[in-house]
Amino acid sequence: MIVIEVLGTPAPKGSARAFINKRTGRAILAPSGSGANKDRLRSWDALVREAAQRAVADHAAALDPPAPVFVNRAIAVSITFRLARPSGHWGKGKRAGQLLPSAPVAPRMKPDADKLARATLDSLHGAVFDDDSRIVDLLVRKRYAAPGNEGAVIAIQEWSGSDPAFRDPALAVAPAPAPAPALVTVDDLGEVTAAVQAHLRSEVAGFAGRKLAPGEWVELESRVEKAVATAPLPGHLSVRAYEISADGHIHIELADKRTAATSALTVRW
Repeated sequence: MIVIEVLGTPAPKGSARAFINKRTGRAILAPSGSGANKDRLRSWDALVREAAQRAVADHAAALDPPAPVFVNRAIAVSITFRLARPSGHWGKGKRAGQLLPSAPVAPRMKPDADKLARATLDSLHGAVFDDDSRIVDLLVRKRYAAPGNEGAVIAIQEWSGSDPAFRDPALAVAPAPAPAPALVTVDDLGEVTAAVQAHLRSEVAGFAGRKLAPGEWVELESRVEKAVATAPLPGHLSVRAYEISADGHIHIELADKRTAATSALTVRW
């Protein structure tokens, strides 16, 4: 596996626009985007290429002539973009440097994840892999970064089909049917809720009852993500969604795989 960490401001790359040259009658392709974004894109491209060259330096040194790490091989790529929060997410005056309660947990605004990935993958071409068509699995995430930690973490590996991060339901083998579990009673659900709440509180205990610095929010989000993934749930229940609110609560939605029914629980951290 090749892991590349890039520090800087990720830039998106849009689709090319076509127009007709009135003098020649021929179609001309022009890249989309403003001049300012083109400058950001050039800067991001240089940062990604430089980081990629450092990551594959040992591999390249062993080849004569130099060649990409992955040539004519199926690969899986995951990219986590760490984006800067807008200034409106932070307090002012006495609250300067503190995240506002209204600030969203995840970057659900532009830039688009697919356009960020397009720009980054173009920069990796030639150094890490020989052709974009080699990518058979692509996982892209957008997250908010702690101030000064903006950039991306990119992992590239030869595709095996067995990595749990790239589960493919179309290729999954159906397990042998198991006896249907008994229906969950109100008392049973209460026990499940209590167990999940206790599990989450133990994971985030160090963050309780105080205001968090920007860097601590990143750590809290990571702790909650891990705690949700390892929550003590019976096999027919799963976490459908969760959200961390700035007022000190974690909201979780549970789904019953047998009935499609959902239930909600809240944990105060």
